[in-house]
Amino acid sequence: MNKWQTYRLRDGELVDPALIQASDSGGDAFFVNKYGEIKTKTELEYLRKHDE
Repeated sequence: MNKWQTYRLRDGELVDPALIQASDSGGDAFFVNKYGEIKTKTELEYLRKHDE
């Protein structure tokens, strides 16, 4: 264990941190571009199709 590492405990048990994909209530995944703009996967697919 690293002394500078932050550890999370819940009820005395170590919580293993993990990243998950954010999505809306319908299950459509969110994506963030380099400018911080948030779009759903459906919006990105629509923009790709109509950008050509």
